[in-house]
Amino acid sequence: MIDEKIIYDAKNLNKNQLVLDIETTGLSRQFDTIVMIGMIYYEQKNFFIRQIFATNDQQEKDLLIIFKNISKDKQIITYNGDSFDLEFINQRLINNNLEAIFFENTIDIYKVVRDYQKFFNFPSLKLDYIETLLDIKRVEDDRKRVVSKLSKEVLVRDNPTPIIKHNRNDVISTEKLITIEDVFTYKLSFYSKFLDANLCLKNSIIEKNLIHLTYISSIKLNKSFYEFSDFCISIDEYQVNIRINVLYGKISENNFGYVVKNIFKLEDKSSYDISKDYLLFKNSNTYLYKNINAHTRKILESI
Repeated sequence: MIDEKIIYDAKNLNKNQLVLDIETTGLSRQFDTIVMIGMIYYEQKNFFIRQIFATNDQQEKDLLIIFKNISKDKQIITYNGDSFDLEFINQRLINNNLEAIFFENTIDIYKVVRDYQKFFNFPSLKLDYIETLLDIKRVEDDRKRVVSKLSKEVLVRDNPTPIIKHNRNDVISTEKLITIEDVFTYKLSFYSKFLDANLCLKNSIIEKNLIHLTYISSIKLNKSFYEFSDFCISIDEYQVNIRINVLYGKISENNFGYVVKNIFKLEDKSSYDISKDYLLFKNSNTYLYKNINAHTRKILESI
């Protein structure tokens, strides 16, 4: 067994949290095994990166026992770990006659990112793309060569160095991505002079001829309700809900989308050449938050 532990300057991790990433011989929790567990956690006045590599299948049980001891009472943070890493660990615990862990209150950054897909239309939700949004640079890691869970290095285990480097970069990237939601909320926010508050667009749903927008306010607001011919606004403490009439139609030769009447003569921020009488709110799969927020700002100013 190879057990490496180095001090790490974790800027986004709390003392009761643990970043986790595992490497396995395959995707089957029942028949494949865990080769490596990588972690970042706090211990004895420092944060550490600790990586444990099992040089054979017989060492998997010892690896799991170490993880259980370290992770006790820690909040686990992963990238796509709720559906893979944590379930894989629990199955391997059971197969090794060890008690499974009840993972509570985990943070899966993949799920955080996925919730914003409707606004940003990321070309990929894979870790190696999402980390570029924060300009995270990998160190000495040819990801394409080691990304496969079935790579020769994992199966044979006679060359652990590429796997260790790859795993280390994954846990480092995951730790740095803990603040990724702050980046998204900043882009989705604007200041409302009418409310004297910052509003962040949290959700948007289109039902028939209405778009339902949900904003979160930076301050507590007085409850109120406003209704007009094309839209209505409901304010309840920290939440602002807006319903606006939308129209569905062709926005280009091969694309359809939802528009609103451009009553405030705003510049359309989309890449489509549509009439200036309309403002595009949603194309085939993306809500255009720049147009939505500009329109919402004007609505609030008009009250």
